[in-house]
Amino acid sequence: KSEQDHEHPRRGRKRRGAQGDRGRPGSSRWLSSLGVCLCPRRQPGKGSRDYGIEKICPDAYNNIWAGGAGFLLLKKNNEPDFKVLNKELGLTDAFTVSFLKPISATHIAAGISGHGMLLFNMQTGKYEGKIPEEITDIAVYNDTVHAITKAEIVTARLNGVQWQLIQSASHPVFKQCVPSGIVRDQEMRLWIGSNQGIIMYDPSTGKFSFMRADTQNERALKDNNVNNLFIDNQNNLWISTSKLLHVAHLSEPFLTAYSRSSSGPACALHGFMKVA
Repeated sequence: KSEQDHEHPRRGRKRRGAQGDRGRPGSSRWLSSLGVCLCPRRQPGKGSRDYGIEKICPDAYNNIWAGGAGFLLLKKNNEPDFKVLNKELGLTDAFTVSFLKPISATHIAAGISGHGMLLFNMQTGKYEGKIPEEITDIAVYNDTVHAITKAEIVTARLNGVQWQLIQSASHPVFKQCVPSGIVRDQEMRLWIGSNQGIIMYDPSTGKFSFMRADTQNERALKDNNVNNLFIDNQNNLWISTSKLLHVAHLSEPFLTAYSRSSSGPACALHGFMKVA
């Protein structure tokens, strides 16, 4: 199963928020698809700021990490409120969070534009190091990390917070596109989303292949602007684009495209989350 990282309820409608927040008037924080609203308990509305959440990730300790344009948030399991991490990390508002994912049994990784990949201890919530390379997204399998940068696919291992490079692969197409995400399927192939469609790399052969939009073919990709990718338990490749949600049945040569209802709300799907 897969699920959007967040939904998009009607503007102004409050929903039950994070643990300890019941969404009642004056509550200091509430989590919704429109973001996290931070405002003082006693004086709601004064100095408040809406956070448009683009990435969200619960970790093994039931902490919740969230990020977007200009902010990184953490709500620890034993605390009622979200904490903005920008100041203690020395981050200005001029950054975006490209991904938030567990990178090992003990650490979570945050891709921060202009700062590299930051590593945090899940149990303590403390920053413990970083990988300086500008990484757009990662796919983690056991102790192997596949990372996509602007120029190449990197395969490495993380030993504590030390990055140990295994191999890298590149293609001229990376000079012509902007990567957005990476996943690995059950056949060990790597799928990279971009603004020029999907790139598939097979490490066993070293070969690249490409999936690009063809609006005349009902069983093809309809939009090249790929926001995010997800592999489900049946080895289907879920593809979110700027227009549609697609699913590629990797065992069969076709895709299914899901369009929103004409009466439904317009929204952007930023990511997927496995719920079962």
